[in-house]
Amino acid sequence: MQVLSYFVQPRRFVRRAVSVLAMLALANSGGALAQNVAALRQQSVTSNTQQCLTLLKQTPRLDPYAPQDSNARATYCDCVARAYTAAMPDTLLIALSSGKLQDKPGDAAARARAAAVHLDIARRQCAVKQ
Repeated sequence: MQVLSYFVQPRRFVRRAVSVLAMLALANSGGALAQNVAALRQQSVTSNTQQCLTLLKQTPRLDPYAPQDSNARATYCDCVARAYTAAMPDTLLIALSSGKLQDKPGDAAARARAAAVHLDIARRQCAVKQ
């Protein structure tokens, strides 16, 4: 009986070790996902800031909240981009960056309305900070 338990114990140890390693792998992949989402957010902020600056340069009256001074405008656009991107759920950020939005009828319109609301909130917040 003792000999049998000797052979059973290492199997339990191996099973536990495999379970622990699997949990560690999952934990690390979550960390990698968080880093990827953070990188996507930073790319989104940079891209949105540039888009804001370009639009305001072409059409200065496009945004009534935007300051007239070009230096203040850069700060304003950065603020708007950060606030807008911060309000965006991770799943939407990932879908937008991968180009894999699964649209059902009406999804694009609903997303556009929600984006407009979030953008307007971000613009108001940043106008107050100026």
